[in-house]
Amino acid sequence: MLKNQDVGSSYNAAFSLERGFRNGFFAKAAYSYGIGRNTVDAGSIASGSWNGNPTPNDPNNPGVGYSAFAAGHRYFTTLSYEKSYFNFGKTGFSVYFEGRTAGNGSYLFNGDLNGDGATSNDLIYIPKDASEMNFEQYTATGTGAKTFTVAEQVAAFEAYIQQDAYLRQNRGKYAERGAVFLPMVYNADVSITQDIFANFGGQKNTLQLRLDILNFGNLLKDNWGQGYRFVNNRPLVARGADAQGRALYRFANVSPTQLLSSSFERTAFTSDVWRMQLGLRYIFN
Repeated sequence: MLKNQDVGSSYNAAFSLERGFRNGFFAKAAYSYGIGRNTVDAGSIASGSWNGNPTPNDPNNPGVGYSAFAAGHRYFTTLSYEKSYFNFGKTGFSVYFEGRTAGNGSYLFNGDLNGDGATSNDLIYIPKDASEMNFEQYTATGTGAKTFTVAEQVAAFEAYIQQDAYLRQNRGKYAERGAVFLPMVYNADVSITQDIFANFGGQKNTLQLRLDILNFGNLLKDNWGQGYRFVNNRPLVARGADAQGRALYRFANVSPTQLLSSSFERTAFTSDVWRMQLGLRYIFN
């Protein structure tokens, strides 16, 4: 059952500063920060919202966590310059630079650790040290598959925690829903325009040629301007409980011979590479 609640909160703060100059320069800078906390990011049906809502305890009382739509940080700067030549036309140049939070997510168990019938809602416990880890030896699948010992998994999970700022700072606690924010993504766009003026029937008309280079930083260096995603936000594979009733699990592998070692990886979408487009526009005045 889905119903309204009187818990949770959200806010967004933003400010900007801009100025135009007499010599054709224009500059603007802005910054915003937004956050939202709720009990569930509801989907189209109640059952999906229930079994897909990360929680460390009872999914019927999940508590408040970060919304999947928390905006995080965003700032941008734009600079532009325009100059006319002998009433023939006007040349424009502009640069837009943006940095923004790439999203957020949760660290979960892979499987149903607590036996509630849902396999994608159990938040992991972040052990305070190796004494609280309880791994099961296993052999991976695939060509040349390796058997990962308990000691190897303990060492790999410790290294994984140390390279992840959120895990490292929250040891001895359950991971919080939506509290892991992806690294900032930085992007720059460059535009060049050339206006050509002409008078027809006593009216000024303009033919504009435009060149846009999107994600300009990626044109300069191939690993600039790229986004991030989780390599695997389910680093622990649930294996039920051991003879003492303690949670038993395996550390996730990324290949038949290698365990998970990093939290994030670069994305490879159209927006992650530079693009160039040419435009032609006729402006009636």
